[in-house]
Amino acid sequence: MDVKPQVINGIDLEPDKLVMEIERLHAIMLEQEKLASIGQLTAGILHEIRNPLNFIINFSKISLSLVDDMKEILGKVNDGVTEDDLDELTDIETNLSRNLDKICENGERAMRIMVNMLAQSKEINAEIFEPTNLNQLVDDFLKLAYQGVRGNNSDFNLTMKTSFDKAIGKVNVDAHDLGRAILNIVNNACYAMEDKRKQLPAGTYSPQIEVNTLKTATGFSVSIKDNGTGIPAAVKEKIFKPFFTTKPNNEGTGLGLSMTYDIISKIHKGTLEVNSVDGESTEFIISIPATTAN
Repeated sequence: MDVKPQVINGIDLEPDKLVMEIERLHAIMLEQEKLASIGQLTAGILHEIRNPLNFIINFSKISLSLVDDMKEILGKVNDGVTEDDLDELTDIETNLSRNLDKICENGERAMRIMVNMLAQSKEINAEIFEPTNLNQLVDDFLKLAYQGVRGNNSDFNLTMKTSFDKAIGKVNVDAHDLGRAILNIVNNACYAMEDKRKQLPAGTYSPQIEVNTLKTATGFSVSIKDNGTGIPAAVKEKIFKPFFTTKPNNEGTGLGLSMTYDIISKIHKGTLEVNSVDGESTEFIISIPATTAN
């Protein structure tokens, strides 16, 4: 007797076609996860970009005022310049140079933020490896992730401790994907710490995250440790599996850490380890080999 393939809700349950449908839905959910990351970045950018732009505006105004003062002093040349005038002119020149340095520094910071944001809209499979300042990348995405959380929850405050190994210098990585991996890990850390804060009496707990980079004999590593809820042993073995999440249905797709694992292990040929003490802390350690850390 012939058995016709079942079709439920428009989905053909024939094995081969069912596998294709699952792969298609998985790709769609990965795209949605990426869009969620972009949304998180957008919230962070609104806060992060405000500070460097304020620096640019304020130091520009001060510098313009200093230029006017310098012109006034130079205008006295015909009348004879006193020693006090020369000292004041030297001070103005020093301050003007310092302010212009600040303008350049914060302008470049604002530009990096915008470049990182635009880069997140690239195709998932478009890998672009290029020499990248690792410490700057980690610092930028750490701050963006935190400000993104703050954009949705202004009550959340976090102490950040960082230790960046200057010996690392520039590394050959896909900065956009690696940045997304760091963003996902920090987002999860912030979620765990906020969850713990809500469970404890007010004023008894201070969220804290420690981020370190280290040049190793085989490449480099990035460690991200939080003092949140930790991960139970039974859950720890599942966190990198697609669609696994301990968050409520409306708060997570279960693809963030799965995508992060693929970015580190498949794209960068590295490892992603997790150490956790249930109820106390969680530490993720990213290790990238020298083949991509030139």
